[in-house]
Amino acid sequence: MSGLDKKRFSKNMNKLKVRIQKGMAEGTKVFAEELKTIILARTAKGRGVNGPFKKYTKKYAELKGDSTVNLRRTGDMLDAMKVKKNNKNSYTIGFSNKKEENKAGHVGKKRPFMGANETEWKKLKKRFGKTFKRYL
Repeated sequence: MSGLDKKRFSKNMNKLKVRIQKGMAEGTKVFAEELKTIILARTAKGRGVNGPFKKYTKKYAELKGDSTVNLRRTGDMLDAMKVKKNNKNSYTIGFSNKKEENKAGHVGKKRPFMGANETEWKKLKKRFGKTFKRYL
């Protein structure tokens, strides 16, 4: 390979590296945002990661004034759910304040809602792939 070919090859590889990095960053962001959307939509339907939520106790349903299990007694917990950027290629779905984060941890023990089931993972991976592919 001549010197000119090596320079051209190196330049093309650098461009590819940048595109891959941008694709990973954007794909990861889209993945996290889509997962949050899935969690909120599924929860609104009364479903957790593993299927329908466990019913509220009679006493709690009376206190709430409704027996619908959608984790929205006040709405504060789910409204506090945020996609947080850790670094350029890493995002976390968390909560904007400690109170709601603690509440989610407590609720999640009885009614797991954070995460995705097998069908949702397939959808998320497909979405990530489409986003990533746009950069190549």
